Amino acid sequence: MITIADFRTRYPEYSDDTLFPDARIQMFIDDAVVWMSESTRWLDWYDLAQFCLVAHFLAVATITESGDATSMFPIALQEVDDVIIKSAVSDINPTMDNFHTTAYGQCYYRYLRMTFAGIYGV
Repeated sequence: MITIADFRTRYPEYSDDTLFPDARIQMFIDDAVVWMSESTRWLDWYDLAQFCLVAHFLAVATITESGDATSMFPIALQEVDDVIIKSAVSDINPTMDNFHTTAYGQCYYRYLRMTFAGIYGV
C-alpha cells in the first residue's frame, strides 16, 4: 500500500499540505484499498494503480468542492443558443466513464485493463 509521503513525491501538485491535508489523502488511500480489493490480484501494478486512483479521487473532489461538477468531461461541442453540449467521451463504457474525466483516472483505467483484460479470442 502506498504512503502519503510517496504519493506527494509522485504527484508534487498535491504537495501543499494546507490545500491537501494528510487526513484527506489518507481517506482517499483508504477508499482506493476498498475499490481495488486484494493487492495479489493486481500483479505488479497494485501500487502504481493505487497512486493513480488516489490522485483521481483528489482531482474529482477538488473540482466538485469548487461547485463545478459539470466540467469533468471533455466537451466536443458547445453552443450557446438552445444550449447544446456534447461530451467527447460518449462512446466510453458507461460504468467506467468517470475514470476518463481526469488524466489520473485514465492512468488507473489503463492499469485496470492491463490487469483484468481477460482472454481474447482469435
